[in-house]
Amino acid sequence: MRTLFIAVLLACASLSAYAAPVDSKDQAQFQGEYDLQDGSRLSINQRHHTLYARVGDSASTALVAAGPTSFTDASRRLRIEFIQSANGSVSGVKLTRQEPLAERQKAADLNKKGY
Repeated sequence: MRTLFIAVLLACASLSAYAAPVDSKDQAQFQGEYDLQDGSRLSINQRHHTLYARVGDSASTALVAAGPTSFTDASRRLRIEFIQSANGSVSGVKLTRQEPLAERQKAADLNKKGY
């Protein structure tokens, strides 16, 4: 039982360390303009130790660290993963948009009714 408790404790510690905030000086490496595959443009700016993302002409949204090179917005509908080369410079970006859970559930329910 004690071994299980220690294993759970270590797992929780590793998860919290993984999502730790990215230092503001480290955030600076992600600032810039990125061309996306769909032809739109992603802009990353830093204000007051927070990164902000803007896609095309949309409003800027604050980002929170989801990992060492990935970020998400507060609603978790937008995820940005930076691809780094061996020397640490950003060589690419992957942007993923997710529908809200309610919309995904609604779509799943509609698919079930088709059978």
